[in-house]
Amino acid sequence: MPVERMRMRPWLEEQINSNTIPGLKWLNKTKKANFSPNVPL
Repeated sequence: MPVERMRMRPWLEEQINSNTIPGLKWLNKTKKANFSPNVPL
C-alpha cells in the first residue's frame, strides 16, 4: 500500500514558517518569492 506524502511546496513552506531549518527563510515577505538557505556550504 503506497504511503501518503505531502507535496514538496507545502512541506517546504511549513519548514520555513516553523523555523525548523536554521537559516532557511523567505526572500520576500509575501511568500511569492523563492526561499533561500542562509547558511554557508
